[in-house]
Amino acid sequence: MSSPVVHPHHAPTGFIRRYIFSLDHKVIGIQYYFLALFSVFLGMSKTELMRYHLIYPDAKVGWFEKLWPTGAAGGIRYNPHVWGTGIAIAASLQLLAVLPSHTPTSLSPLDPMLEFDRTEHPIRQAILKEPIEHASGVVRVPEGPGLGIEIDREALARFAVEA
Repeated sequence: MSSPVVHPHHAPTGFIRRYIFSLDHKVIGIQYYFLALFSVFLGMSKTELMRYHLIYPDAKVGWFEKLWPTGAAGGIRYNPHVWGTGIAIAASLQLLAVLPSHTPTSLSPLDPMLEFDRTEHPIRQAILKEPIEHASGVVRVPEGPGLGIEIDREALARFAVEA
């Protein structure tokens, strides 16, 4: 009877084979840890960039301008997500009213779109003297001074909470 042939297997020595394409479960766990850590910091930096642009909308950020040099004119569609009171809806409508139509590569212009929340919300429209509603999928922009709305002070007092 012959003895089995033993082939010596050495641990991978190169960085790429050992840490990038590893089969070792401990190394794979470390890879997941660093991927999660990287993702957290990437998300935090993107959040800070959004906040910065909300506070300083005209500010120039070098690499951001290189990625999207023309903003909305370059085909980026803006779609505000509005949850809250009728005041927030009125403010978003005023912003959407001044945006140009979006023209994607198909060259068929699309009007700006508002995500209009219809979940039950007792305060949303109650604090407005004239609620903002939609008809046939269209929400009209209020035409009064300022945001175009008038606050119902009595309704606002009903929802006030004593501190």
